[in-house]
Amino acid sequence: GLHAEYKPTSKDTQGVDPATIPGRSGTMAVRYTVTNTTAKKETISYTDAAGNVRTEEQPVFAPFVGSLLATLPAGLSLIDAPNAVVGTDKIGQTTLLWNLVLYPPMGNYQQELNYSVKSDDLQVPPVQMEAVPVATNQSPAIGFSSDLLKDSVSGNTELASGLSQLNDSATQLAAGAAKLAQGQAQAATGTQEAATGSSEVTDGSKALATGLGKLSSGLNELSGASGLPKALSTSQSLTTAVNEIAAAVGRSSDPPITFPLPSNVTLYQVVRATGNVTTALRVATNTLATTLHALNSGLTSNASAATTDVDNVIASLGCPPSGGSTDCQSLTDAKAKLASITTEANGVGTAADATDAGVLVLDGIILALTKVKDGLQDVSVALKSGVTTSPGVYEGLTLLTAGLQDSVDAAIKLAAGGTASESGANDLFKGSSAVTKGLDTLSTGAAELASGSTELASGASDLQTDGTQKVLNSVVDSSAKPSFASAYLNASEARLPDAAPYPAPPGASTRIAYVFSLVPPPTKPGLNPALIGIGLVFLAAFVVLCVRRIRRPAVT
Repeated sequence: GLHAEYKPTSKDTQGVDPATIPGRSGTMAVRYTVTNTTAKKETISYTDAAGNVRTEEQPVFAPFVGSLLATLPAGLSLIDAPNAVVGTDKIGQTTLLWNLVLYPPMGNYQQELNYSVKSDDLQVPPVQMEAVPVATNQSPAIGFSSDLLKDSVSGNTELASGLSQLNDSATQLAAGAAKLAQGQAQAATGTQEAATGSSEVTDGSKALATGLGKLSSGLNELSGASGLPKALSTSQSLTTAVNEIAAAVGRSSDPPITFPLPSNVTLYQVVRATGNVTTALRVATNTLATTLHALNSGLTSNASAATTDVDNVIASLGCPPSGGSTDCQSLTDAKAKLASITTEANGVGTAADATDAGVLVLDGIILALTKVKDGLQDVSVALKSGVTTSPGVYEGLTLLTAGLQDSVDAAIKLAAGGTASESGANDLFKGSSAVTKGLDTLSTGAAELASGSTELASGASDLQTDGTQKVLNSVVDSSAKPSFASAYLNASEARLPDAAPYPAPPGASTRIAYVFSLVPPPTKPGLNPALIGIGLVFLAAFVVLCVRRIRRPAVT
């Protein structure tokens, strides 16, 4: 589509009728708007440098290129013509030529071409525009640009691949540097600990030398007559004493006491016999208590029944309270005796209760004797168990005696060895002092190395996150534009058949050009007014399409 607009003066905010221009004086601004009207929405698929497939829905235009030529009539002076190639035709008229690329991404589907002229007698310049659908391989400029896009896409892909490998390497470097920093920190800590330990060894070796000297002196005293030999003699005496005590205490396996008493009665036998006697006494006391309770119950019950009978007889005889007749007096005396029997029965009950208390006491004594007996058994086993896996005091003293005998021999040897060890400890002190100094120096260097490793790890991490990763992301993001442009260019070229007025015959290719002309209105007088009106309507339209020449398809 081609649209022309004419503004003869600055007061004209919109274009005027071209028929009103001839004969005017002054300046005139001209604007041509060229529009590719072949838009068709399509889905464009393309791949960025990271291999991600993206899609966009965009209007795709048939690939038209061309040129627009405006010829200034004689008498029009050019003021300016931005982006136009200014020339002269064969009769000396000024020509303005614009080259057109009317489809993305090589150009714009709509372009505005402007220029301005001045004259005392303004005229409408004639215009001719040619538009040709073109394939990439048919235009050196378009082909060059297409190749540049393809090379850019390929280069971005290779660059992204290299950056991805570099980013992976930076990631590995950051991880390795972090591990190195961690290892160096551990090494620094270990070196510091080694230096501290060496210092402690130095102090310890000095103390060891001093201690060995004292130990050697002490061992000499220990192996003397007043040392371990005396302890050995004492241990032997204690072993004999404990054996005798264990024999006197006895144990549960001892037989019961027989009469007459043997000369070696054990304490366990005495306690066990006492318990047996106490148990028998408890049985007898319990039997007595039962008997007394029964006697108390019988006396109380019988005395109560007899008293009731006497009261009934006294009442039947009508005896006075003072006694009265001989019979009444006898009944009164009998009642008094029955009261005395009741009192005695109460005394029997008290004795029975006391006997019950005695039974409880005997129970406590029996329990205590049982515990004493169990305790004696434990003491006996503790003194002399007779089992090597769980030795008692006697067995322990036996082992102690044997150990003391070995200790006497060892002490004599240790005393001699202690003297020699003292000399070695002094040598160790001197050597460890030198090692400590070296480790202190190494510890300082290790700490500095660990600090440097930490900084290296931080720098490697920053290199990956703020460097290689961001560059890679930037390349991938920026690669989308040339990838899209290349895919869009292919989609536009695929619309070449839509630019022809009819399909090419089988085996043939179509070459076609569209020519548009804007012819100025007639300026000579005496023309038919109807023709002038038709011309005005024709030039005032938004788009005047006139296919002047259609080149026939060439069969190849």
